[in-house]
Amino acid sequence: MKKQKNKNQSKYPGMKLFAGVIIAAVFLRLIYFLQITDSFLFQTPILDAKYYHLWALEILKGDLAGRARGVFMMSPGYSYLLAAVYWIMGVNITAVAALQFLSGAASGVIVYFTAKKFYSRAAAFIAMALYLFYAPGIFFESALLKASFINFFNVLALYLLALGGPLFCALSGVFTGLSVQLRPNALLLAPVFIAWIFISGRRKLFSAVLFVCSLALVLLPVALRNYKVGGEFVVATAHGGMNLFTGNSQFCLGPYTPMPFARTDPEVEQEDFLNEARRLSGKNLTPAESSAFWTGQSLRFITGNPFAWGKLIYRKALIFLNNYEPQINLDYYFFRQEYNSVLSSVPVTFGVIMPAALLGMIFGGANFLLLGYFAVYFLSGLIFFVVSEYRFPAVPALAIYAGYGITLLFQKWKEYKIRELFYLAGFLAFFVFISNIDIYSGLFGYNSYKRSNLANSYFGMGVTYEEKGLTQEAIASYEKALEIMPQTGPLINMAGIYERRGNLDKAAELNAAALRIYPGSAEASNNLGAIMFKKGKYLEAAEYFTQALSVKPDFEQAKKNLAVALKAAGKK
Repeated sequence: MKKQKNKNQSKYPGMKLFAGVIIAAVFLRLIYFLQITDSFLFQTPILDAKYYHLWALEILKGDLAGRARGVFMMSPGYSYLLAAVYWIMGVNITAVAALQFLSGAASGVIVYFTAKKFYSRAAAFIAMALYLFYAPGIFFESALLKASFINFFNVLALYLLALGGPLFCALSGVFTGLSVQLRPNALLLAPVFIAWIFISGRRKLFSAVLFVCSLALVLLPVALRNYKVGGEFVVATAHGGMNLFTGNSQFCLGPYTPMPFARTDPEVEQEDFLNEARRLSGKNLTPAESSAFWTGQSLRFITGNPFAWGKLIYRKALIFLNNYEPQINLDYYFFRQEYNSVLSSVPVTFGVIMPAALLGMIFGGANFLLLGYFAVYFLSGLIFFVVSEYRFPAVPALAIYAGYGITLLFQKWKEYKIRELFYLAGFLAFFVFISNIDIYSGLFGYNSYKRSNLANSYFGMGVTYEEKGLTQEAIASYEKALEIMPQTGPLINMAGIYERRGNLDKAAELNAAALRIYPGSAEASNNLGAIMFKKGKYLEAAEYFTQALSVKPDFEQAKKNLAVALKAAGKK
């Protein structure tokens, strides 16, 4: 009996540790889940989350082909996935978050088996722990965004390719296709995966053909749907050119920069890009033609400004490697500060994983499949733009490399190779420094960038409260935004609330404060004119309307207001 017990122990070493890590990760997610489920922003989708949510409701109502949307401008996969969950569980955002938490935990387990396939069990344990306790990853799993499912499909595709064989390659093609339907840049993984099949597998041509056929099987329905509904054969979406221009134009500063002619709400952003392309070209462009137009504008900027573009690429590379999580939808730091103790207590960040991953990548761990996978997302960031959500898919490969890098350090320590240990530790310290310095204020000179992101998050929460009729909560959020960073938006919106309440003096005071921050605010000038008009001060009102028009000559509301004010002043 004792001999059999020892045999089982040697057969399953580390199983308790394996189970313990998973249980701890699930427990942590459960605590986080309980903390956020009653929060206002969790139950009230905004920006991209709102777009996907409303689209899913349209699908549930019977618009399965999305005919009202024409050629897809946003990736359809997540909205259809939401619709499936809503159909089974009811319109329940909590159920979606629970499913995403489970997909995140499953992704961590798949990371373990992938790392174990390429390296060692010790590296696999560390890689799994890093991924499961990666704080921004837990945050994305809770948000009504597609990031967690992209990683789930990607790591499944990776692991199946690591197993090899025609059947697993075919299944990998399916999961790669599903990832493409969530975000089209995953299509760039296909050449890497096909090259890996030819490098590593048996029955290479057959396996590669199966991979391509299964990938096409997932992509073709959307392409054919786009052709039938919109008259254009678009494989996934027609917004590639828009994204390319956003990251490669005179307006881009390095971090993600909203375009001055487009609103950031995805419900109208694509329309703004389309209308601007039509205005600049003088043609009634289709969505695909608009995408091609913006691609051309990007290439014109690159070829005409090679030094400026080189500086932009340099900045985007530093942003990708840096610990800070730049936002595009929801701000990780806002949620960490406002809602949740879990995110603050979890120590694993990008600035922890990236340095160890570089160590593993450089010193003996440059596996072609993992390196190619990482390169796709790194180059995507350089080609388009870098934000936390778009960088997240690189984390599984980085966690595996980091697991190997850390085991490399322990191996040198165990072998008492002190000189090599110090050599590796020196490189690690350098990578830690590079990944954790404040590049935004230190190198780029954007001293207010981080404060601006946090302030904008509170402003966005205020807007959401106001849309729901919760004006007092909206005011509190606007005031919080102003504490972090003075800006016109919260002041103007608060002024509107007070004006609707009849407190004209307070409304005038807030609009005047907005003008002191930005004298060129046509909206604040127009609002002050409207307040003066209500007070019966018609000439003063006319002065403010004139001021608004001097800044924005095509401001139609100010034109109408000025005419009414001058007429009233004449009668008086």
